[in-house]
Amino acid sequence: MAITCESVDHAFFSNIMEDNVTLVTTGKRLANYFRQQSETEALAAYKSAAHKSVWVTPDVLPWSGWIQRLWEEACISGSIEVAGQVLSGAQQAFLWEQIVANSTEGESLLQVSGAARDAMKAWATMQSWAIALDDKGFLYNDDSRVFRSWARKFQRECRQQGWVPVESLPDLLSESIESGNLSVSNRIFITGFDEYTPQQQRFIEALKNTGTDVRWVEIEEDSETVVRIACKDALDEAKLVARWTRQRLEVRPGSKIGIVVPDLASERSRMLGSLDEILSPGAWSPQATRSCTVSNVSLGLPLKDYPVIRTALYLLYFISDPLPLNDLGVFLRSPAITGWDDEHGARALLDGRLRENGELAVELSTVRSFANQDEKNYACPVLVGLLDNMVKHRGIFAKKKTPGEWAEHFTTWLKVAGWVQGRTLSSEEYQVVEVWKEVITAFGSLDIVQDVLTKKEAIRLLDRLTMERIFQPETEDAPVQVIGMLEASGLCFDHVWIMGLHENAWPPSPRPTPFIPLPIQRAQDVPGSSAERELRIASLVMRRLFRSGKEVVVSYPEFRGEEKLNCSPLLLEIPEIDRSDLNVWIGNTWREQIFQSRVLEELGEDPAPPVVAKDFRGGSSVFKLQAACPFHAFAEIRLGARPLEVTSIGLQPVTRGKLAHRVLELVWGQLDSLDALNSLDDKQLHYQVGQCVDLVLSKEAKKHPYTFTARFRVLEENRLTQLVLDWLKVEKGRAPFYVKGREEEFNVMVGGVNVRLIIDRIDELSDGSYLLVDYKTGKVSPGTWFGERPEEPQLPLYATVVGNNIGGVSFGSLRPGDIGFNGVTRESGVLPSVKGFDEWSYTKEKGGWSQVLNEWQQILQDLGADFCKGNAEVDPKKVTSTCQYCGLQSLCRIHEQSLLSEIKED
Repeated sequence: MAITCESVDHAFFSNIMEDNVTLVTTGKRLANYFRQQSETEALAAYKSAAHKSVWVTPDVLPWSGWIQRLWEEACISGSIEVAGQVLSGAQQAFLWEQIVANSTEGESLLQVSGAARDAMKAWATMQSWAIALDDKGFLYNDDSRVFRSWARKFQRECRQQGWVPVESLPDLLSESIESGNLSVSNRIFITGFDEYTPQQQRFIEALKNTGTDVRWVEIEEDSETVVRIACKDALDEAKLVARWTRQRLEVRPGSKIGIVVPDLASERSRMLGSLDEILSPGAWSPQATRSCTVSNVSLGLPLKDYPVIRTALYLLYFISDPLPLNDLGVFLRSPAITGWDDEHGARALLDGRLRENGELAVELSTVRSFANQDEKNYACPVLVGLLDNMVKHRGIFAKKKTPGEWAEHFTTWLKVAGWVQGRTLSSEEYQVVEVWKEVITAFGSLDIVQDVLTKKEAIRLLDRLTMERIFQPETEDAPVQVIGMLEASGLCFDHVWIMGLHENAWPPSPRPTPFIPLPIQRAQDVPGSSAERELRIASLVMRRLFRSGKEVVVSYPEFRGEEKLNCSPLLLEIPEIDRSDLNVWIGNTWREQIFQSRVLEELGEDPAPPVVAKDFRGGSSVFKLQAACPFHAFAEIRLGARPLEVTSIGLQPVTRGKLAHRVLELVWGQLDSLDALNSLDDKQLHYQVGQCVDLVLSKEAKKHPYTFTARFRVLEENRLTQLVLDWLKVEKGRAPFYVKGREEEFNVMVGGVNVRLIIDRIDELSDGSYLLVDYKTGKVSPGTWFGERPEEPQLPLYATVVGNNIGGVSFGSLRPGDIGFNGVTRESGVLPSVKGFDEWSYTKEKGGWSQVLNEWQQILQDLGADFCKGNAEVDPKKVTSTCQYCGLQSLCRIHEQSLLSEIKED
């Protein structure tokens, strides 16, 4: 059946205001467009001239909505002989997934849900394009044969249960109309369609045969200009479109502008970013909360990608499973949780503290334990209350339940967890939450196709539904519409720009469905079945778009990376213009204005305020950081600025070092001297060390339950036991000593800085002097103790604190393959392989051992005094190595200082 299209002008809108007229469009966007057009001043003036002050709201519906309404009316009136339960998209998808998963072929599939989704699309294509499942062509290959088996199971299940797939509604309505049971009295205007499927054609023909007035109409603009322009690449194209758009809005603020993008899914972010930058520079300010208000994009995002929904899913996963560390950080910093306004700072600090804990996944109880520490700056009492409420309601998730029951429990859980409570939602957030409710309802409706689910199965299914639901929040009527090729059908604008039309993008490549034999698809002229069809439809679409605005510009990028692109062959007959011939806005963007208004100012000495409170955490780190870079010391010690910890698989190096410290503390607490060590044979020593290792690891395992698996525990026990035994072998080669102190604590003032120090070990030697030992599991060198800015001032600081009777200081290197003492002593022979100060290169020129100690003391006094005076100069000792792992470059802007130095030299 051929349906003739009528071209109409905007006066056509007066007709759809009449009674018994229904306008059917391709989709919601076009339906909204016609509703808005009916409220224009021109239409109001027309009605006023006709002496009408009140008129009927126009009946405008997308095709799917119109079919659904007719079905409901037919069911209510009894016009349909068999009126079953119409399956929603979610219900149908779940049914297809069950069929695929329970089939023999489904057992070998890696992605059952993906195969089921493709099968459901193929079945819908068959309904639209009148393809019979009994066609012998389905013996074409294994994929089509398997699909036919799945489709028959789907049809049989629907028939037995009395279910009606939504794709079957037009056929059932056509049958009812043809039999005379159903009539449609309205006048029907259809618009926006480039072509009709066989299913649609049959339905329209049935209506026309019963006397219904059905007309296919299109509103067209008289195009004044259609030109083509080449751009450097996709980014250049997007920015040019934005500048072209701004120019037209400034010349005529009421203009309607359409930006048509063939591959809108991949270009969405780039296009909106360019429009924000050019049209709404305020969107780039730190206070901005929404994107460009003068533009609207037709393609939304998966519901899951909206922060408020992601937070809801994290809360659901948190019912009984730990959250991955990065997800937990997003959850803690989310404003969608009650108390965020008051605790957002503390919750961010809590995130940082949990990262320091070293676990890649964190349980609810662990979060509560840290958040409940009232004396800490990361204490979050409101969050603790919410977590307690969540714990109380965990019991309701113990057993399998139907999707409907899970929907109720999930809603309750989110409520007790404080989701979207206690704050006013933005317009976007409110709309997103409303769509979430729709998804929860759809999830609950799966009762008819699914019996019961476990908690994890239910959460994963709900997660997938939010990923599949694409949503774009509604905004006020925006003058700029960013739309895809199909969404542009039927729309009219003052100005239209069609972008991205290179030869690889337009016409689009054929993409036939894999489950319907290709010969059948081509015989029925199914979309995507052949290059010839894509060319024909692409040509039809282009002719329509060329008539959709008074000014039409088409463009294409000449490069994609290093790949050279050519113009689409469908545009070759359009006259090409140069960029200079295109009237675009040539002003500066917000960022360009800021850059051009820059004034270079040379800053003189700008010390930080002197230290008032002189108690600092970190012990020797004050002196280490001040020596490395005064600004780093100021930022980390006084401002509390430090980069977040990066957690990796297994224990962090710092934690491994602490474990070795604790084991050696316990071992020497039992042995206390070289004589006690030598009194044990190898078996006894191995047992004693093993006991200490077991005690330390048992305590640590409670802090890291997901790291300390059974296998990891065995590996760590073996590693740590062997490391300590290897160290004790070195200790046996020493001269007699007595362990006087283990983890000895000192509170002292050095250079005006009060510090708390914990010395790993203090040994008393046979001459009564003391040896200070600092265990290290990383690479060490005593050379880092010397100079005016020592890199490792820890042991020199210990020597200053303990007193004058120091016989030596040494690292205890606990690195596999490099186990032993590494230091300097007053006399040779005190430690294996350690020289006396008079034989060592760094100190042999000194006047005596006391001079070494005195110089250390003076250097540390100077560093402490420098810190207290407020010296916070950006002055790294060695730019390359000192700054490499600092993590504060964005705060000190060391790279900008280098640039300023170059400017001064020029």
